[in-house]
Amino acid sequence: MPVTSLRKTSARPPEVAKIKIKIKIKIKIKIKIKIKIKSQSRGLALVSGYFTLHAP
Repeated sequence: MPVTSLRKTSARPPEVAKIKIKIKIKIKIKIKIKIKIKSQSRGLALVSGYFTLHAP
């Protein structure tokens, strides 16, 4: 019986490229989420600071 159906244990370059692209996309999404959280927290801090300073 031929052994042609068996694959190597190491990943082929196209598979490696796909994995790297997925990792890069996940990192970009995480960075965008962190930026949104920081901008929202700054906005809330500014608004809450404004109301505490200008409270009647």
